[in-house]
Amino acid sequence: MSRTGDTVVGSGDIQTSHYSESTNSFSFYSDTKTGAYPIPYDDLQARCNKANFFGADLFISIHNNAGGTATGTESYYNDWNTQSDTKLAANLAALLQNEVTTHAGTTYRKVDDVGYYVVRWANMPAALVEVAFLSNSSDRAKLLSATFRHKVAVGIADAVDRFFASKPFKPIEPRIADATRYATSSAAALAGWPTGADAVIVASGEDWADALTASPLSVALDAPVLLTPRASLTASTAAAIAALVAERVGLKPGAGVTVVAGTVFPDATSSSAFSGMLGMPILLTRSDSLPGATAAFLAEHSEDLTRVVVVGGPPVVSTALVGRLRQSRTVIWLYGPDRYQTNVAVLRRFWPTGRMTPVIATAVDFPDALTAGA
Repeated sequence: MSRTGDTVVGSGDIQTSHYSESTNSFSFYSDTKTGAYPIPYDDLQARCNKANFFGADLFISIHNNAGGTATGTESYYNDWNTQSDTKLAANLAALLQNEVTTHAGTTYRKVDDVGYYVVRWANMPAALVEVAFLSNSSDRAKLLSATFRHKVAVGIADAVDRFFASKPFKPIEPRIADATRYATSSAAALAGWPTGADAVIVASGEDWADALTASPLSVALDAPVLLTPRASLTASTAAAIAALVAERVGLKPGAGVTVVAGTVFPDATSSSAFSGMLGMPILLTRSDSLPGATAAFLAEHSEDLTRVVVVGGPPVVSTALVGRLRQSRTVIWLYGPDRYQTNVAVLRRFWPTGRMTPVIATAVDFPDALTAGA
């Protein structure tokens, strides 16, 4: 509540909004005036400033009316239709009017748009409810009753509940975000290049300059920008690169995809030769869970992807994860007790008989083995 007693919120001269008929526009400035002249703009602007600074979701101005023998409740919302929240404010005003009149039993007067100061200059959906008329003896008697005032409060609270129940702030466009800057860049790359990319640009996520200057290059190459720390490639960035390449490679009927751990290289290098030969995209995973990029690729191709070849034993790809993969597709799980026997298990599966020309490479580091796979 901006106040709980009969006090002003701000009495000093502050910047307030003023309308000019000659230019049909508003200006925001200090006018050296304070108090009611005829409206206490400084006090009203101070209320708006409090709500705006706090970042409130709603602004509700609660009033009692006066004027002759009129009776009942009326609610208002912003009439400046250039404001993006006008529709939400109109909905809020209608809910306030319905709930207050229902709970408190006051006469339903109207819901209308009007340029009252606080509903115009609060930076969120705002409505003003005039509960009853002090100048009407019957309404005044109600307003002096604590029971009646409690019913009004319940009506306002229920209106707020109903307003939020409609999920009014659900974004029209999907939000691209994740837990870290690196995972967010991966999500943006996958959203921007849903069919894959011929190239990717990897830039530092520890400072902004390189990634900023990469934007024109991104356009020229039609390549997403992925962020990475200085000394290593994050799992989310690596998975996004695997998924972008997989989309570009595409799926061949019956071939399926290869899933390997993105944390260690030996099993991944064992999978490179047969994956390339059969046209099987290689997707990276964590030990116990699929990264977002990998999970999204599998979900998007759930209908035409019937086979997954997992290379690597339980220490690098867990039994539970393989079990989840098996729930919706055939999984071939290839591994041995060490990297060398896992390599042989792969060879026996994809080159079971006939002639072959093997390429021998060290398994204690990855560059030569990766080159050999290609």
